Order: sequence, then structure tokens, then C-alpha cells
Amino acid sequence: MPEFVYREHKTGEIVTYKAFTSTTTTPISNTNMILYSRTGKKLSSRLSDENEVLFKSHSKFIIRYNSCEEQKLPVWQDCNLILEEVHSN
Repeated sequence: MPEFVYREHKTGEIVTYKAFTSTTTTPISNTNMILYSRTGKKLSSRLSDENEVLFKSHSKFIIRYNSCEEQKLPVWQDCNLILEEVHSN
């Protein structure tokens, strides 16, 4: 992911994804971001082996972990993020 994504995801803060967002449930080597879902809808496709979870626009996530903050690394491309979906009010 681009560096600005990591910089916008500070531990403890809540981010809002303004557009529909999706993620895969299929493990990917060198994964950089893990999303824990409350409302995401699982989509399966007969055309692909990939299973996805779709989030509505304006879904909110709290940043539980950003490895580059902890390690104060200058190279952001190797960061790992953990996000947990929170309910919108």
C-alpha cells in the first residue's frame, strides 16, 4: 500500500471509508492489512476462487495496531495494520 495509507492509520484513531470497500477472506502472503468485520457481507463468486467481504460506504474502523508506529520504521511499505469495524452512530 502507499505510504499515505499507513500514515493516515494511527493506532487508536477511527477512520471512515467513504466508498464501498471490500477485502478478501482468502489468505494472501505478505498481507499488510487485517480487517475484523461486524457488518461486512460475505460474497462468493462462481467465477473466481476469491471470497470477498463487502463493507457499506461510510464504514468506520478503529485502528488497533500499526507496526510502523511501534517500530518507528522509516520504510512504510513493510507495515502491518489491524483494523476493527465499529458501529456508526
